[in-house]
Amino acid sequence: MDLLDFFAERLKQHLRDRGVRHDLISAVFARGGEDDLVRLLARVDALRDFLNSDDGANLLTAFKRASNIVRIEEKKDRAVTTVSRRSEFRKRRKKACACARARRRTDRASLAGERSRRDERARRLRPPVDASSTG
Repeated sequence: MDLLDFFAERLKQHLRDRGVRHDLISAVFARGGEDDLVRLLARVDALRDFLNSDDGANLLTAFKRASNIVRIEEKKDRAVTTVSRRSEFRKRRKKACACARARRRTDRASLAGERSRRDERARRLRPPVDASSTG
């Protein structure tokens, strides 16, 4: 930590001790690249004065409303995404069940086909077997 960072941290603590809101301090320091501590103090005071004015209060209210709207819409998007994922899961499950039923039907048909071929072979063998046993 260099000397300027040390003074910036001390200035933040001094402002908190003076009762300056932490979000104002964070907003001014977030801009970064500022090495003039007096200018930082002036910006904090200017931001505080602006937010205490009618225009600042209106801007802050509008920002909070917009933020709430965005949060609600994002929550709806997540719900829609969840619903669409559930719907997609149901579609896939339904398709898989249909495939399994079709596979069972074809297996049964295949077994039935083998059974009928086996029965046909047995019928063909019956006359020679009958002839040999009677003779």
